[in-house]
Amino acid sequence: MYALKIKDLLEGREDELGLAHIAGKAGLVREITHVHPQRPGENDTFPDEILPENILIITPEDISKHLVASPATQEKFCQAIISSRIPCVALSKTIRPPEFLLSFSESRSVPVISSIYDEFLLESRLTGILRERIENIVTIHGVLLNVYGLGLIITGDSGVGKTECAVRLVAKGHMWIADDFIEIEKRDGTVLWGRAYGASRGLLEKDGRGIVSAREMFGEERILEETKVSLMVQLERTHDVTGETGRFSMDEPHEIMGVKIPYLRIHVSSNDDFPDRQIDESVRFFVERGGAV
Repeated sequence: MYALKIKDLLEGREDELGLAHIAGKAGLVREITHVHPQRPGENDTFPDEILPENILIITPEDISKHLVASPATQEKFCQAIISSRIPCVALSKTIRPPEFLLSFSESRSVPVISSIYDEFLLESRLTGILRERIENIVTIHGVLLNVYGLGLIITGDSGVGKTECAVRLVAKGHMWIADDFIEIEKRDGTVLWGRAYGASRGLLEKDGRGIVSAREMFGEERILEETKVSLMVQLERTHDVTGETGRFSMDEPHEIMGVKIPYLRIHVSSNDDFPDRQIDESVRFFVERGGAV
């Protein structure tokens, strides 16, 4: 498995991770191979339940417990971090680590970072970065179809009509892959493949019907498990009354994990909630003009 140095995890991500302080900088060359940070439970087995080699997220409540603990208990906690080979300790909703952790971090070269974010957001942000950098996987919002042989991501603001647009395109004979959460994986260094993410696989949210099964709605023959991602379409609301509504334009390529894919922008009028015809025509035009498949 690919290993990521902690310094590479943090570099350029200060705002994304809400970083307020970094201690133990000599240990930033330590490597991470596990993509899911851990948060300790609330029972008395902590720190015995620490999982080896995973980033450890500590909440303000846990910090408070250790601040009033005896030096022997603090030492036991620090030794558990060493024996479990924890590559990095992350403190949530904390501006500066307590002195006993600062001393431990500097003396044992175990990075301790503090973040202004709560443990849930911090865990989510760390997981996203680690999956991208270690597994070459990112998750984005949108709808994923295969249209005229192209893997097409439809993005846009909430309520712009992405899902309904996709439903209508499938009804015209195109293929359904994912709704809402799309998992993108980079393979062979340059090729992006898309599929549904986790529990959302095989499901879609239909206005008036809630969460429904894509297979029941479209039939097995209209479903693909994954597709090569070849094109992205951004739906944008417009109040243009000059006749440009529904037109599309080719923008600069969109970059995902260093891979550039063609990017189209379609203007959707406030009276046209479902621009499936424009998408169909845009993709067909793109293919006819030599778009990469």
